[in-house]
Amino acid sequence: MKSIRALSALTLLLALGAQAQNNTPVLPPGKLAVFKAGDGSTTWAISTARAQPCFVQVYDPALTNQAAPLVSVPLATNGTTGVWINAHAGSEGGGISLSANRQYLALEGYTGDIISPTNAKPSSDPTVLRGIVTLDAFTNATAIYSDLANWFGMPPGVTQNNPTGIASTDGVNFWGTGNAAGTTTETSGTLFYNGTYAPYNGLPIEIQNEIQAAAEARIINGVLYIVVPGGGVYNFVDPNNNNAVVPLPFDPNVPNPVEHIVKTNLLFSWGGTYKNVANFDMNRAGTIAYGADQTYGIIKFTNLAGIWTQAPYYFSTTNLGTTAQAKADQGCFGICVDFSGTNPVIYATTMEFGVTAVGNPNMNRLIQIVDNGNPGTNLVAVTLATAGTTNENFRGIDFTPDLRPLITSNPANVSTTNGGSATFTVTADSIFAVNYQWLQNGTNLSGVTASSVTLNDLAASFNGYTYQCVVSNQYGAVTSAPALLTVTFVANPPVITNAVAYVTNFVGNNETFAAITPAGTGPFTFQWYFGGVALTDGPKYTGSASDALSITNLDTTDIGNYYLVVSNSVGVASNLVDVLTVAYQLPVISAGNEPQNVITFVGLTASLTVLPVGGTQPLSYQWYAGTNALSDVNEFTGSQTGTLTISPASLADSSSYYAVVSNGGGSVTSSVATVTVTTPPSNSSVTYNGAVYLQNFNSLPDPGSNSVNSINNPLDPGSIDGQAYSLANPFDFTFPVITSGYVGGLGLPAMAGWYGAADTNYPGVDGITRFGAQDGDQTTGGVIDFGPNDSNGVTGTNRALGLLSTGTTGSTTFALKLVNGTSGPLNYATLSFTGELWHNGTGHRLMSFGYTVDPTATNFALSSESISNSTLVPGLAFSFPTAHVVTTVDGTNPTNQVSLATNNLALATPWPSGGALWLIWAIDFYGSGSGNGYAIDNLSFQASASPIVALPSLGIQLSGSNVILSWPVSATGFTLQSNSSVTQSSGWSAVGQSVVVSGGQNTVTIPVSGGAQYFRLTQ
Repeated sequence: MKSIRALSALTLLLALGAQAQNNTPVLPPGKLAVFKAGDGSTTWAISTARAQPCFVQVYDPALTNQAAPLVSVPLATNGTTGVWINAHAGSEGGGISLSANRQYLALEGYTGDIISPTNAKPSSDPTVLRGIVTLDAFTNATAIYSDLANWFGMPPGVTQNNPTGIASTDGVNFWGTGNAAGTTTETSGTLFYNGTYAPYNGLPIEIQNEIQAAAEARIINGVLYIVVPGGGVYNFVDPNNNNAVVPLPFDPNVPNPVEHIVKTNLLFSWGGTYKNVANFDMNRAGTIAYGADQTYGIIKFTNLAGIWTQAPYYFSTTNLGTTAQAKADQGCFGICVDFSGTNPVIYATTMEFGVTAVGNPNMNRLIQIVDNGNPGTNLVAVTLATAGTTNENFRGIDFTPDLRPLITSNPANVSTTNGGSATFTVTADSIFAVNYQWLQNGTNLSGVTASSVTLNDLAASFNGYTYQCVVSNQYGAVTSAPALLTVTFVANPPVITNAVAYVTNFVGNNETFAAITPAGTGPFTFQWYFGGVALTDGPKYTGSASDALSITNLDTTDIGNYYLVVSNSVGVASNLVDVLTVAYQLPVISAGNEPQNVITFVGLTASLTVLPVGGTQPLSYQWYAGTNALSDVNEFTGSQTGTLTISPASLADSSSYYAVVSNGGGSVTSSVATVTVTTPPSNSSVTYNGAVYLQNFNSLPDPGSNSVNSINNPLDPGSIDGQAYSLANPFDFTFPVITSGYVGGLGLPAMAGWYGAADTNYPGVDGITRFGAQDGDQTTGGVIDFGPNDSNGVTGTNRALGLLSTGTTGSTTFALKLVNGTSGPLNYATLSFTGELWHNGTGHRLMSFGYTVDPTATNFALSSESISNSTLVPGLAFSFPTAHVVTTVDGTNPTNQVSLATNNLALATPWPSGGALWLIWAIDFYGSGSGNGYAIDNLSFQASASPIVALPSLGIQLSGSNVILSWPVSATGFTLQSNSSVTQSSGWSAVGQSVVVSGGQNTVTIPVSGGAQYFRLTQ
């Protein structure tokens, strides 16, 4: 093999594909292996090209901001060991995993010769090979399998297929996932390959055909799992054996191999919010799992007695430091977790992208997070490395091959008597020859170099000694945990001190009772009993003559009492130690997976979905409307599935709906969801009758403790304060909330007459308006509900209405529609508001203000271009200076505010009775870059036929036996009047005292008389 040694002391570049094999380990154990796409050149630009050369790069998990990898292995782009991907496609690049025996990195992608960077995407190209390559610790690349059709390729009927995930036990047995589209009898949900096992004829085999769009494949503790974005984590069950779990389908090396099509089993769902989890990791005990959601961050789930639930916290975009990105790029892609310590250590690749690039993420980061508990709003991600250019991208991630021995069983504590013996044993896996060295109290025992050590004729002075073993091979050493030696003068009979354990598990699961550690002097013998029957090892039981009993494939016949008999040379102990209950596991419908209320309009489609988690398969579904069980007739479909669809909806479909989910153990019933079908309402406006119109925008929704980037379901999924929106363009703030179809509003009656709109004309925009609720920490354009997030017990109800405008949204705008309800035309307007800065970006933006008069109140429709055709009022436009880096600022702080007002603004066109006056605010911007985000607050508006004269204030002061009244000299034409009753309008008359001018004030001195006296100025 040829190698190129770079001048850098940290980086070793190794060329793959040569004939010679490298026999010197190069990939250091215990490090991170990152699947990187792109070589940094513009030839393979991620934003335009549909093929990129790839690398396996190694980074140290203990070092931050590494400028270069420890090792960088270029993967071949031609020949049998070629591996490359289309990094422009968001689903590719996860095809890297460490084999279960830790010897190989399995790689999956397009194989053979890389296509031209100007070609169309390879996933639809029938001439492109797909396959598997392994990379060992010596950087030897081995071609495992490659062809055009059988490994997520293009057989007849498939229109698109790309490989996404790969897992291997040993570099011989492989399981892969892909993403197929089209119609064919040869589907490719999950595939298995073993080229050495004759019955399989050297071809991939389909193991399941239910799921065609899986992402990652991962083997954990001997069990294969796959991840489905928008679904969850699945394992596999045998439909021919009561849906018993199949750990490794088609693996010929496991006991009782299953070599027929299996079914997928949803281990747990990511829920309705986290729809973009493509990669995950889980501890060997199956109690903690983390998922990398490409939008939201790192999601955590925990398992208690077979019930998976979302942890009360997750690592959000604020914790990751990705809030400057577009919403879809704020999360993570690849993930692997070190569970060896007290607190799991998470490693992930982010979805970030370079500021000058478009397309798929690039210049992203490799990060580390230590799970110490709820991170709050703290930045807890540590950057280990950053992909160098906009044409480089970190994708999948796992740990490097580790050829050192793996200790599978540590030596156990031993108790014996004075003059007795003790044996300590360690077991370890290694594909290479191993050496053993035992330590006594941390010091080498000379000549004690076997996997077991027996100590004879022990004296009481050895009591409390510790023993451990260093296990080594030619590639390194590992040390066992210490074991304690107890030496007493007299042998003690066994005593079982454990309390009876009451254990509940579920049909189809496995159960291992906690190991029993008896008191007394060893050695001990063990025998387990079920009731009065002595157990023996076989398909059902293992460990029947050990301290821990395991039972496989539980069913209800396993319910009962389990006894353990422990004996030694001086006695016997027999105790009831476990009482086992086996039940059908009912599914759980968590709050986020319940059917949600739907409001829709006549003629549209409405859907209700229930997502039960867990539960013994199979599950059955039945939807109800009121008390009536539904069937698939007329407008209803999916009545016996997880999703009920009503299309087209009519007024008669307004009802309460719920689902019953059942299995052999009973049923669970979802919460009731209300479907409301209405006739589309009329658009709103504010009827102006001459009174001052005020708006403080505090009816806008409070997002809670975390900002919500701009959303519009389903294109930009999400919810604000638990409410999902699917907004029209333009959208009416008072229109009912609709969750799909892009026809709804915000459902805010307090904001009648308010509208929002997004651009539909500028090249590159999608024409979808967006609405976000944030404190200035998000960057996606749209109509933005700005305000402080909930913090320290203070709710963020002080809201302001604002805008962000970006290259993906174009110009954004909102407006108020006022209809003249007076009897005549209005010619003057007086208004004021506060302009606020919330998002201090690097690009200059101007919040413009203008107005438009629609004489009929029916001919004008708001659009993002409306500001350009309006009458602009420059004095009401505002902007703020830009920042060097994007910064979140507090718009309620006076330093980030400007007061704007105009008095008696002469309208360019009279506002006729019955006509509409549109007040329009807009950021009219097209281009790239993160610009300032602005809002308005505390709006006041008044209109009149003639200029509004400001009323003077009348001052009153008691001076001795007189009252002195005063008003400004500038208020001309006013007469001072008095009245003995404020309720009698006919009693007002001019006072007789003279007006004296003093200090710019008109003053009148009036003697105090008995009884109440009221005064006013009139004109």
